[in-house]
Amino acid sequence: MKKNIFYLLFFTFSVLLFSDIVMFHEVPVKVQSGKSLELVLEIRDGFDLTDRAYCYYRNFGDLGYQEIDMTKGTETEPQFSVTIPGDQLNGEGLEYYFKIIDKDGNGFTSPENQALANPYRISLIVPQKYSDAFIQLSPDPMFAADLKNPVIAVSYFALKNDLDLKSIQIIFDGKVAESAKKSDNMIIYKPKNILPGSHNYYVSAKLKNGSKIKSKIWQLNIPEKYFQMPLNISGNVTLNTYLSSLNADYLEENDNELRSNFQLNFKGNHRWLHFHSKLYFSSLERRNKQPVNRYNFGIKVPHFEVIAGDYSPDFSGFSISGKNVRGVYNRLFFNNFRMMTVFGSIRRDTNGKITIEQDESGDTDTTYVAGTFRRNTAALRLELGNRNHFLWGLNITKNKDDKNSLEEKYYLTADGLTLTTPKDNLILGTDFRFAFADQRIVLGTEAAMSLYNSNILDGAIS
Repeated sequence: MKKNIFYLLFFTFSVLLFSDIVMFHEVPVKVQSGKSLELVLEIRDGFDLTDRAYCYYRNFGDLGYQEIDMTKGTETEPQFSVTIPGDQLNGEGLEYYFKIIDKDGNGFTSPENQALANPYRISLIVPQKYSDAFIQLSPDPMFAADLKNPVIAVSYFALKNDLDLKSIQIIFDGKVAESAKKSDNMIIYKPKNILPGSHNYYVSAKLKNGSKIKSKIWQLNIPEKYFQMPLNISGNVTLNTYLSSLNADYLEENDNELRSNFQLNFKGNHRWLHFHSKLYFSSLERRNKQPVNRYNFGIKVPHFEVIAGDYSPDFSGFSISGKNVRGVYNRLFFNNFRMMTVFGSIRRDTNGKITIEQDESGDTDTTYVAGTFRRNTAALRLELGNRNHFLWGLNITKNKDDKNSLEEKYYLTADGLTLTTPKDNLILGTDFRFAFADQRIVLGTEAAMSLYNSNILDGAIS
């Protein structure tokens, strides 16, 4: 019984193994555009099992295949053949594959694997005298890669007496350009809504004798369209964190300290308008201490600049230099004349501290820590000349404490003792600068006069 089953399985496997249809096809090497093409599919084994066959073909760039029936041969000439008309061969090349149906309805393709996606391919040869007669006028091949709105223009002046002018058309990405406009010696096409990437096009036409011809195939590269901001902006962000821990025998508990700061800088421009900003935030910032945080925003146009927020102007050594001013800075500048002004505060008002302690006898001891007045400043600097040769500057600076910015208890004790006083200072100064030998030698001097009042609680003049 087992032996019979083995013979039956062996017989079935043998039938399946040797009942396949074996096909062979030799791809033509030279095929001329416009001429009929005969394709032959040889059946080297299993011809008696075949029923019918089809050929599917398309020109390069076409999406769908066309189907055509194939002619079956004989037992002495086991093959299927088909002739594709010459008027169907009008592209750059041809893609095709075969499909055979056996008597049981099973299908076999050639090529065997993925024939639809990987068919046979033939490049078509265009007669040289005709393809060279089509001249590309636009776009310029040297600048085609930079085109965004191309205009395609092809001349056929040399062939105008031989062509059927009604048959001339542009094939763009495998499709006929219906909106192309023709004249006696030229065809023009403006693609609409063209996508970025590589595109190909050519001109096809018929001669007056009915033969089809075509031009060379040209490439058109459309660049990617990137989003462009109306402003040019750049900047950076920095975050720093510092943690320290001190553990010693003389400390009752660990001394831990955490510090951190955040900084954002950015700048940008739009044509002649330039702007910049800086934000700096620190964990050391305290309301009752001088400010540590910094922030500003500046705008610069031709011959004028303004900065609002924190800024450190550099007028001169005796007036104001390197001191942070929270306010508004302005600069009017030309080649040999500049005027700079600054208005704001260079010191923040902070409250003092009053500590009252009582001893065992009931007596009280009061300790005072003075506060600080808000100090406002206003400064003006005029400059004539330039730093490369000769520069003269004139400075006027006014620094004055706001005596109303601090409560009386923080600058005056209960006994009438003054802890701190508001001050006023007016500075007038001038400076010169001489530069020689490309600034290898620089000479300069500065002089200033100050009207200083150390206490304006009762007014500026007593």
